[in-house]
Amino acid sequence: MKTWTQFLAACLWMALSVSNLLAQNTIYTGPEDPAGDISAIRSGYMNGNRLLLYFENNTQIADFPAVGTSRWPNDYTGQRMIDVASVLVGSEVYIYQDSIPIDDLSDPRLNEYGAIDTLFFVESHSYPDDNPDYNYDGTVEWGLYPVPGYSNETQDYAAMSNKPESWPPEGWPITGFTRMWPGEWN
Repeated sequence: MKTWTQFLAACLWMALSVSNLLAQNTIYTGPEDPAGDISAIRSGYMNGNRLLLYFENNTQIADFPAVGTSRWPNDYTGQRMIDVASVLVGSEVYIYQDSIPIDDLSDPRLNEYGAIDTLFFVESHSYPDDNPDYNYDGTVEWGLYPVPGYSNETQDYAAMSNKPESWPPEGWPITGFTRMWPGEWN
């Protein structure tokens, strides 16, 4: 049994090491997205496998205070699910002389000993009663907000594969400012 455990641990270590190596120094070729916008928050319901699940496009899954928003099974016998889940996003950020961000890994300033600070930033959607993070002035809430362009801004719900009217009319952001597949699900 000990050998089997060691073998699984070695496989897990190798998988994590290889995925970490392959992710380094990859040039981003995706869309040029603007900053997230609180006005782009939309909600929806997923209904499958006898589950009704409320979600928002700001990483929130389920909703604690709303009665009947998430339940299993999805019929009159269903039990309300009262937990809320959220996605965490993390990043490693390099700062030169305490204030200048470095976003190019070939920047020669990265070789200056002691001139670079490394910040590990982790954020999730914040709920009003969970003490959200704010800027130093307390005027801007820091959290994850959806990026405009990934749904039809004239609709009140998030883009879903079974609702073509919820898709972005101009197409989906693909590379730079280019959009593709208008009228199709991405």
